[in-house]
Amino acid sequence: MPPPILAYHGTIADDFERFEFTDDVGFHFGSRECADKRLEQILFGCDEDVLEGARILICHLHVQRPLRLPDCHTWSTQNVLLALHAAGVLSDARYDEMSGDGCLEQEGFRDIVETAGFDCVVYANETEGGGDSYIILRPEHITFALATPRAERAPAARRRARL
Repeated sequence: MPPPILAYHGTIADDFERFEFTDDVGFHFGSRECADKRLEQILFGCDEDVLEGARILICHLHVQRPLRLPDCHTWSTQNVLLALHAAGVLSDARYDEMSGDGCLEQEGFRDIVETAGFDCVVYANETEGGGDSYIILRPEHITFALATPRAERAPAARRRARL
């Protein structure tokens, strides 16, 4: 088994001890720079109370078979389906069928990727910059790098606090 990947996750969520599914396609991780830039995007125009909870979690990603995709930027249904089709994960017929639905929730995305033999997605992050980022499909593939899920206050939050 390959060694875990050290990665960072920017969040404004209340404290938690385990990642829980949301309506996103998966759990996004990347370099410290990417996590900070993502938080900066999230915090733009937020209230002061949201700003106080902004932090970056340091985690280990336990994956073995990543699927390389291009950066979909917004990771919308159509962008994700197009990337999966271009990577050969979706046939023409399945792509046409799913494109008509207009909805691809996390469970559907996870099923497509795992059925194709992969356990996560990796992409060169062009949106936030800073190298490869990962979309982890299952919370059990994520552990906190520290004994407790301590996080650092994000530089984006510190910069915004000075404004």
